[in-house]
Amino acid sequence: METATLITLPVSHYCEKVRWALDHLAIPYKEAAYAPAFHRKATGKHGGTTVPVLAHAGNSMQDSSDILNYLNGLADNQPLYTSNEQQRAEILALEALFDAELGTNVRRWAYSLLLSEPKLLRKIWSTKVPFWQGLVVPFIVPRAQKLIRKMYRADESATDEALAQVDSVFNKVETIIADGREFLVGDALSAADITFAALAAPILLPPQCPATMPALEELPQAMQRVINDYRARPAGRFVLNLYASYR
Repeated sequence: METATLITLPVSHYCEKVRWALDHLAIPYKEAAYAPAFHRKATGKHGGTTVPVLAHAGNSMQDSSDILNYLNGLADNQPLYTSNEQQRAEILALEALFDAELGTNVRRWAYSLLLSEPKLLRKIWSTKVPFWQGLVVPFIVPRAQKLIRKMYRADESATDEALAQVDSVFNKVETIIADGREFLVGDALSAADITFAALAAPILLPPQCPATMPALEELPQAMQRVINDYRARPAGRFVLNLYASYR
């Protein structure tokens, strides 16, 4: 199979979603990682501005769910979405919920607090990227702080609002897994599990997650408390187990 190219920001949990799917399906790929702002040139070649971008066999796509659907078509037995129509519908509905409500609000929560920590931002954004880009990151941070705050409405007043949305998703997942099931839908890892776990990763910091994340002790106390609380929840333990067992 032709090797795919995955264009990423190493810190992005949506990129981690696609990376996990590629690894799970054993599809050969190379990751082209960029620091914030530098990714725009690479994504622009594919007609967009955001990551992740997957380029493969003359095809390119940017939405993480579109990418997973494409990758599923390359694999045997359609393992990410299954051929069972009812289960497939459940997986797609959960994936859409997690993309729209969980991933966006976890990101908003994280940045609402990290934007006040420029030293930590510089470290996160300069890790796993080309050396020369890392050298420029300190000069990008001040402008990026303003842009991200506006783009994601990530001021400190947004923290509680974002967490309320995350709570809503965790509550739904905890209702689903209350029967002790290992996976959200069916009897195998699916796009629903990968999406939930990857997009929840920044608020749980699973040790197996390859996305660029700080150590718990590096974070402000307010973030540490939230992370520990979510780790203790059934849905948090579900994610940590998925990472430990399948990542």
